[in-house]
Amino acid sequence: MTTTTPPERVESDVAYLVPNSSADVLLYFHPTMKEVAQRLGDNVLELQSQQGNVGRLRKQLDVRDDIRWETFKDGFPNLFIENAEIIKSRDVIFLANFFPSQLIFEQLAVLYMLPKYMAKSLTIVLPYFPTATMERVDDEGQIPTAVTLAHMLSAVPPTRGGPPQVVVYDIHTLQERFYFADSVLPRLETAIPLLQQRLRATFGAELETDVVVIFPDDGASKRFAKRLQDFHCLTCSKKRQGDQRVVWLAEDESLEGKHAVIVDDLVQTGGTLKSCARFIHSRNPASVSAYVTHAVFPQASWKGIVECGIFKHFWYTDTCPETAKQLAGVAPFELISFTPHLAGLLYDFDLAVS
Repeated sequence: MTTTTPPERVESDVAYLVPNSSADVLLYFHPTMKEVAQRLGDNVLELQSQQGNVGRLRKQLDVRDDIRWETFKDGFPNLFIENAEIIKSRDVIFLANFFPSQLIFEQLAVLYMLPKYMAKSLTIVLPYFPTATMERVDDEGQIPTAVTLAHMLSAVPPTRGGPPQVVVYDIHTLQERFYFADSVLPRLETAIPLLQQRLRATFGAELETDVVVIFPDDGASKRFAKRLQDFHCLTCSKKRQGDQRVVWLAEDESLEGKHAVIVDDLVQTGGTLKSCARFIHSRNPASVSAYVTHAVFPQASWKGIVECGIFKHFWYTDTCPETAKQLAGVAPFELISFTPHLAGLLYDFDLAVS
């Protein structure tokens, strides 16, 4: 039997591997989400410290680093949950990462077992739903893999307290919540409040008069326009002419001297964002920046953003943790961690004593 070397432990204020945990809520995670889990635990502790005994009582959260993620010689997972007996009658949160796709099977194996250890409840936090852009069939023969992944998650067994919850951030299309069976409860959340905070911190008094939020297509506008209705928003339109993307503004407004911020849910190769940025740059703005919740960037395609040389700021969250590690310290990329927002959601809902 061969084993994978576990990631190096990062020091944190959160306690780990307490065999007989006194906490009401246990947070497990995939190894790729270890640093995210530690930040989340620290954010929850910070909230508890700030709030004290104000309002409703809160349950204690214990971040658990005791799942052995190993492999057999044939490459299939060899998994083991240390101290599994502590799961009984406790609320469980699992911080998942399904990108790249090779990680899905081993995590589903764990998720399918957690309810069988008599967990009181199960909340699956899957910040990035990776097949979300394959959500429809335009031509006969296409396979909407978003439906497939939703069905796989829907097969997670119920707990003593009811169906598992699946928390997803900025899913590509809202109708994908209906791809899940009634056996699970999808919770669709957004990281846009984090962007709003960053825009206010970056532009200050200029925000109301000199900042323009630009959506690269109608899809992005439908997803985010209502959430950004306090900002001046415009939408790009585009069409293909041969191998070229032709981009224009649906609203013919001057961008001269404005700070343009392109907003979308995710970026893959960056082709759409770069085409939109080049068009905006030709309109003489003061600056061009961008925000995406999910910085996917397969095969290091983020290098094209750097080479483009147009973006002043490129904000992204750590929903794709391996990409976030690659982008650390690389201009113009700037991380906005989603964990403070998630901590707030957990604090107000999952950790509240009913």
